[in-house]
Amino acid sequence: MTDEKRSAGTPEGYVAFTKEMILEFCRCRFFKSEVRALFAVLYLTYDDYRMEARVSIKAIEELTGLSRRMVIYALQILEIAGFILIERIEGNISKISINQDATQWGVQNLGENYLKQLQYKRDKYIQRFINQLQKDIKTK
Repeated sequence: MTDEKRSAGTPEGYVAFTKEMILEFCRCRFFKSEVRALFAVLYLTYDDYRMEARVSIKAIEELTGLSRRMVIYALQILEIAGFILIERIEGNISKISINQDATQWGVQNLGENYLKQLQYKRDKYIQRFINQLQKDIKTK
């Protein structure tokens, strides 16, 4: 393997990221759902000819195994943190891409109250799911 830089269009299928981008990603304290959603977006948007794509929530759900609500929360956090860019098109599937400007990446873009609110919503959703599972088990 040579030291040459590889682009998204290389035959080997490598994706070019700067060390700064990877370092900034490592510094963020994401939940597992955000990491899974980010890698799903990478998988769905990068190929030999493009670095963005129209990506549905359903496609990310199927790749990650997350619920629709958890995918939406994860994408909201990733967008506010600056890791992804979402172009919302009314009545159509949104166009998603990875933000190539690593200086815009980071959890500092997220307010502390916002993170607490998202965590509260996530915990409430998970508790509701667990309660429904327990209810289903009791009825069987």
